[in-house]
Amino acid sequence: MDISALSSQPVFQDTVSFKKLDGQEGLKAVADQFEGLFLQMMMKSMRETSYAMMSEDSPFNSEHQKIFQEMMDAEMAQDMTHKTNLGLSDGIVRQLSKHVR
Repeated sequence: MDISALSSQPVFQDTVSFKKLDGQEGLKAVADQFEGLFLQMMMKSMRETSYAMMSEDSPFNSEHQKIFQEMMDAEMAQDMTHKTNLGLSDGIVRQLSKHVR
């Protein structure tokens, strides 16, 4: 099994619960989800920069370590979305709410 394929899967895949939501409630949930995905991508980009600076024989530069770090970053991004307010989801809701009933 190729474990590198697992790390490319987004963590935010709970689309079943979004089908039950509608209107402003659904828009807010999807906007929060998008903000979490944005944070996850930002953290991944930052992490790749730090990997580029590591030497190849470093124990922190293994493929297993990278996968674990990506999973941890995804969880941290999801947690940050619930605990902090970047304003991205609020902006999305503000802009799209006039199109949602």
